Amino acid sequence: MPPHRPFSQVLAPLTLLALALAAPAAAQVADYEVTFEAFWNQTDHPTGFPASPHFSPIIGASHGAGDSYWEPGSPASSAIEAVAEEGNRAQLEAIIDASPHVLDKIVHPSNPPTPGVVPPLPFSVDADHPFVSIVTMVAPSPDWFVGVHGLDLRDGGGFVETLVVDLFAYDAGTEEGTAFSGSNPPSPPGGVITLVDQAAIFGGTSPVARLTFVRTGLAVGTVVEIQVDASDGDAEERPGGSVVLGSSDLELTEDGSEVQLVGLRFAGVPVPRDATVNAAWIQFQADEASALPTALDIRGHDSGDAPAFQAQSSDLSNRPLTSAEVEWIPDAWPVVGARGLVQRTPDLGAIVEELVDHPSWASGNGMAFVIEGTGRRTAEAYDGVPSAAATLHVDYTPRPSPPPTCGLGPELALVLAGLGAVRRTRWGRRAV
Repeated sequence: MPPHRPFSQVLAPLTLLALALAAPAAAQVADYEVTFEAFWNQTDHPTGFPASPHFSPIIGASHGAGDSYWEPGSPASSAIEAVAEEGNRAQLEAIIDASPHVLDKIVHPSNPPTPGVVPPLPFSVDADHPFVSIVTMVAPSPDWFVGVHGLDLRDGGGFVETLVVDLFAYDAGTEEGTAFSGSNPPSPPGGVITLVDQAAIFGGTSPVARLTFVRTGLAVGTVVEIQVDASDGDAEERPGGSVVLGSSDLELTEDGSEVQLVGLRFAGVPVPRDATVNAAWIQFQADEASALPTALDIRGHDSGDAPAFQAQSSDLSNRPLTSAEVEWIPDAWPVVGARGLVQRTPDLGAIVEELVDHPSWASGNGMAFVIEGTGRRTAEAYDGVPSAAATLHVDYTPRPSPPPTCGLGPELALVLAGLGAVRRTRWGRRAV
């Protein structure tokens, strides 16, 4: 039997291990659910209570400081006016979809009853997109609505676990009227958003609704973005196998009567081998407006270091592809130059994780994707506008280093080594 060692000799390496696991992370992504509760009722708000009270479909987003959709004391935009007067979210939703500052869109497409509760709506925030804005009309009414604007979910170095916000009605300042009616003359120019006098208009001062934000997850990782940076970083393969490099745009995937393959390669991807991929996507910029029904399929080039594309026959179709694939049915791209949510692929994390698990993958290697399908969305290519070329976004967490054994003895060393034998990922439980 080996001699007993002082407890301090055992504690010291365990302390080092704990400190290593608790080291600060490069970035955080917090997942949330927001619940909308409607309280507007005849007992608490008796004045002029209408026959069919409700709220309009909910619209909002998590976003960065570059976006501001409404603010008390400022004039209402035409998009907010449409929500406040008609409950029409289309214009505001189009702005959110096209914004480069939006992380997630928040939508409940039907009219919430009152009293009533809307099922939780999921969204995420991160360090660059810590704000949330939400709006819904009080209906019927001249131009009244409730919501939050630029609500900051940060809490010190992290994000709040739970936040409850009582909602009181705002007047958009765009239509006259003090009764619950949708037919009213417009307000004089210069109106601004103000709080409604609820005691006078609703006959009660209690909130008409409430938003409850609950954090459901917190991913700690590193975020990298890599843009196509050369003519051989994007390519189109025609049905006969000919490969075109240097195009000014990328047709995904119909070009006239031809249905083609599109390839994208990102050089120098700084993600370590066996990293846990929390999220990944490709961001495009619209080169043309299109609403043609489109269904795309995205897979990765199954290689540990994807080479640049070449103008040789069938270069894209001859590449082996990942078993992971992602279907993308993009919404219409109505605005040329838009680089927002609707020009962003769904989560490609399963594909990227398969690629960084490749035996020959190393940080800094090349990563490629092949897109096929039907319909058309036309994106900027590197040779059209280099600064608008496709960009790969990856949020990852490095696999922890094997824990130090520091002379703990074979039994304890074996237990600690086993901590690294299995890793859990978003895409399943994987032995290594």
